[in-house]
Amino acid sequence: MTAKARAAAAKRTCSTCGESFIGRAGAKFCGPACKQRAHRFRRAIRNAPRVTVTVAAADAASAHTAPALALLAELDAELAEKSAALELVGDDRLYWSAAEEAVRELIACTVDRKLDLWRRYHATDDDKTRVKLSAEQRLLETSLARLLKSVNTDLPIETRPSVRSQKASRAANARWHRAAY
Repeated sequence: MTAKARAAAAKRTCSTCGESFIGRAGAKFCGPACKQRAHRFRRAIRNAPRVTVTVAAADAASAHTAPALALLAELDAELAEKSAALELVGDDRLYWSAAEEAVRELIACTVDRKLDLWRRYHATDDDKTRVKLSAEQRLLETSLARLLKSVNTDLPIETRPSVRSQKASRAANARWHRAAY
């Protein structure tokens, strides 16, 4: 095998599955299954209905629908309840972190999008469009459930190390301090 042939048959990475394979210079896929999967994905993207979402108000909080605002209010009430249960008042009470605020905004936007898709679903008579809208609704429900799981109003509980961990720590410190003398 010549050097040119060896260079042409070098290791490649499949653009669909990410697996490495040995192939010719222009090879993009590890096999026909990945090639077909990529073709189907491109076709689905090309044939997907185009949806444009516009926000009327400049203020993001006022741009949400009533169910989204109600859900955000429930999350705020749950956080206030936890603060009251822990007897935290004033500056000590619990607040949403910046990351949690971003997740709350994503939750509100997901609820808004789900409502928009629901309205579009009931407004159309085309079965193909209904199937696509219902599939996107199911994906949004899964995404919403995942986002809601990530919002946590509990304080992290400080746990004491176990007795075994304390003994191991003392033994390690004893060895280190003995070497220092």
